[in-house]
Amino acid sequence: MGEWTCFICKNKVVEGQRFTFIPGKGAVHVECLNKKVLSSPTPDKVAILDANEVLLYTIVRLKEAEKSAESDDIKKVLSSIRKSVEKSAVDLAKIMEKWI
Repeated sequence: MGEWTCFICKNKVVEGQRFTFIPGKGAVHVECLNKKVLSSPTPDKVAILDANEVLLYTIVRLKEAEKSAESDDIKKVLSSIRKSVEKSAVDLAKIMEKWI
């Protein structure tokens, strides 16, 4: 399991918490990111943050599904889907990077 420091609040970020990575910045709690980005809200920022929440929730649920799956074939399928969602989350993080 990973352990990082939130670049906004400087507190620990551990796997299992709601967090993401911003390119060039590092790990960040979702709550810290939302507060920072929404200090000057726009419809685009709200839309991206909402989409980010959906992707991060999906990633967590897919990880749980992988753990609970019995078949290696099913675990591989779930892992592949999760990795695809993680790539989409990276795309959103690149957009949010300019707002921080």
